[in-house]
Amino acid sequence: MGGAGARPAERHELNRGKARRGKVISTPKNKHVPMVELLSVGVYLAEK
Repeated sequence: MGGAGARPAERHELNRGKARRGKVISTPKNKHVPMVELLSVGVYLAEK
């Protein structure tokens, strides 16, 4: 897919978010949350 190139950077951003707020990322709900929402969570954490 065209967006494959952007994924590693976004994934890294999510990992940084996990280090900061593991509780937010590791909630049980996340197992059902689509990738788009996970990425927006990463953006939200990055902006804070």
